[in-house]
Amino acid sequence: MNNRLPQTISTLIWRSVAQAIILAVLIGFFLSFIYGLLSNYKQKHQHIDQIATLLTTSASTADSADIVAEQVIPIPKNTISGVKLV
Repeated sequence: MNNRLPQTISTLIWRSVAQAIILAVLIGFFLSFIYGLLSNYKQKHQHIDQIATLLTTSASTADSADIVAEQVIPIPKNTISGVKLV
C-alpha cells in the first residue's frame, strides 16, 4: 500500500520552481568559478608574454647578455613552479 498523500498541481508546480531556482543558482556559482579560473589563466599567460617580449627586446641590444642576466636572475627567486611569491 502506498500511504503518500495525493499532491495537488500547485504543490508540484512550486516544487518544480524551487528546484529550477536551486539549479540556476548552482549553475551560476559553477560558471562564476570557471570564469575565475579562465581569467586567472589568461592573466598569467599575458604576464608570461610580457616577460618574453621584454627579454626578447633586451636580448636584441648590444649589451644583451648583462641586461638579460639582470632581468632573468630575479625570476626564479620570485616563483616556485609557476606560482608567484609575494
